[in-house]
Amino acid sequence: MIPGQMSSMVVSAFLDAFLLMAETRDVFFRWRPWLPDPKDECVLELAVAAGYVPITTCNVRDFQPASALGVRVMTPWGLSLELKLK
Repeated sequence: MIPGQMSSMVVSAFLDAFLLMAETRDVFFRWRPWLPDPKDECVLELAVAAGYVPITTCNVRDFQPASALGVRVMTPWGLSLELKLK
């Protein structure tokens, strides 16, 4: 199924399942300023605090500096392809 063709019910079920696996993390440090958009900084800090998990976003360009910290940045489509291969 192509992402643009997913029903709201399918998307809602996916998000519910995804959030059931989520874990809370405390962030004890700040990497600011690192990214061009100050509103994105907390996402980078959380990725580092969570053990360098990939950041999944449609805004890959603004997160390119994160790769210098070892954080992978990928699109939602790239993530879905990667998960499909496993």
